[in-house]
Amino acid sequence: MRVTVRNPAKAVCQKGLDVIHPDVSLAFINDAVGFGLIASRPLPAGTITWCQDALDICLTPERLVALGPLYDAQVDRYAWTDAQGDRILCWDIGRYMNHGCRANSMSPGLSFEVALRDIAAGEEILCDYGTLNLDAGFDCACGFAGCRGRVKPRDFDTYAEVWDAQLQAVFPRVMRVPQALGGLLDADAHAAIAGYAAQPTTLPGVRAHQCVAPQPTPFLETPRALPALLRPLAH
Repeated sequence: MRVTVRNPAKAVCQKGLDVIHPDVSLAFINDAVGFGLIASRPLPAGTITWCQDALDICLTPERLVALGPLYDAQVDRYAWTDAQGDRILCWDIGRYMNHGCRANSMSPGLSFEVALRDIAAGEEILCDYGTLNLDAGFDCACGFAGCRGRVKPRDFDTYAEVWDAQLQAVFPRVMRVPQALGGLLDADAHAAIAGYAAQPTTLPGVRAHQCVAPQPTPFLETPRALPALLRPLAH
């Protein structure tokens, strides 16, 4: 596998190809959540599930104001806020990734997300919206044991150490499993990711994506229902 990053904390993909893993497809989940992303084949823990792409749209607060309210409902539903306070709108089906309090995909503070555990064929790919700089909380009905009931903006601080521990545990596998999206990553990251795999406690962690003062969408006050991904990714 060859995966590389120019700037480990702000890595970007270089090609406008598939940014969601090719073995992930769009499917209707249920009436409550609508569409979501389903693994069509098993994805082992450590698989890069999503990668931020050069075609993703970056909307600064100023650009959102200039766009006016016509586009705001779509931005509010499908975009997520990065560490700079900009809204990132994925151009592909990555924007349909749903929330789960037992997420199986998360960003380690880089421009991609990894599978936190083995994902079975037919299983939905889920991130945790608590890592996406929410403007407001929302009620969750993901159905998982331990569901938080309500996902809040302050979950970033409450659960960051838990999320980082999960990422550190799985990250060494990034170098050992096939990476269909490896070719999308920036040409300098191989050594950096190998270093993180050898010493996962040095990963930037989820707080690398945290915006101290997220910018709300100018015209809507309802929370974002669906993001698109990673962050800098990284969702």
